[in-house]
Amino acid sequence: MAREAKGKKKISEKERFRLKGGDHLPQEEAPNIAGRGILLEGAVKSSDPDGVIIAQGGDAQGFALILDKGYLCYITCVDGKLSTIKTNAPLSSFDFSFISKMSPSGNVTLSINGKQVASGKVLPVKSMPIDGLAVSSDPDGTVGHYETDYPLDGEIQLTLNLLPLATIIKNKEAKDKSPARGKTTGPLSPIVNNPRLPRVLLIGDSISIGYTIPTRELLKDKANLHRPPTNCASTKQGLEGINAWLGNHKWDVIHFNWGLHDLKYMGPNGENLADPENPANAQQVPLDQYTKNLTKLVKRLKETGAKLIWRNTTPVPEGTKGRVAGDAKKYNAAAAKIMSEQGIPTDDLYSFSMENWDTIGRKENVHFTPEGSKALAKRVARKILALLE
Repeated sequence: MAREAKGKKKISEKERFRLKGGDHLPQEEAPNIAGRGILLEGAVKSSDPDGVIIAQGGDAQGFALILDKGYLCYITCVDGKLSTIKTNAPLSSFDFSFISKMSPSGNVTLSINGKQVASGKVLPVKSMPIDGLAVSSDPDGTVGHYETDYPLDGEIQLTLNLLPLATIIKNKEAKDKSPARGKTTGPLSPIVNNPRLPRVLLIGDSISIGYTIPTRELLKDKANLHRPPTNCASTKQGLEGINAWLGNHKWDVIHFNWGLHDLKYMGPNGENLADPENPANAQQVPLDQYTKNLTKLVKRLKETGAKLIWRNTTPVPEGTKGRVAGDAKKYNAAAAKIMSEQGIPTDDLYSFSMENWDTIGRKENVHFTPEGSKALAKRVARKILALLE
């Protein structure tokens, strides 16, 4: 059986997962780790000091157990904030058994060959990650600062058990959602709307998730910054979700983007971030269909009567998995024509990112550093305030 997640997706109710190297579970089949502890027990046989043992989620929510220069590291990412526990010294051998235990409140212990080698506290994951789970690599959004994919060559066998929900976490989440606190816990959490301030809607993928919180902080006491409680992904998902995201609310400004998920390559059986060189693979939404989809979405957005801001698609660096450098420019050119015809201003984060990638971006990865997301937020906030004024 399964239960409904936010939107129409169903989330697995399994508590125990037997996994091996190369396994990849999409979100609907992955463990529902929101508010849960995670017990990992398994074995690694490798000669590689670097690589992912297991990872679930990305740069908004998730966890990972990795080898980094021989150190065993346990990482969580919560609302874009990283916390890490790692061994005091590199492992002497990469042929080992391990136990990694994180309690629902974030207490972590790491054991190698039956001996505890590290302990500490991390931020516990509060929300079900959008990206799925993978063993021996991380082909989706990375949880930590390691490179995309970050494969670990060798053999991996493990079990993942979910530990009980923590009462303290459930109570905290309930308080955080209470209107009396007037506080937001994360980029995908609903906010308490101040009726005296204008309503702004931010629509976009994980890039926008990264700059949601810092933009919200910059607009404090100036605007209510809302966003859909999900990664808005491609124009295909946009057409499916736009009515629910807009709801029946009055919006003063809508800042929106689609593109990075449209131009990524998918395999014939739905494999994510597939090899662009393989003729069996294709872009999720080809350029001609992207143009048609975006035209429909703009028409729907204009029906709201809100002032609109198009945020063009940020760059694809060379070497990025499942995407081709230069495609963002092509998709932006198609979008620019639509926005020009419709009289919609553009927030040109593409040019800003291209000029500053070495200081705000990541190598072979479309995502930005935390400081990079803050830099984007400053530009986004300025554009929104300009329209509000």
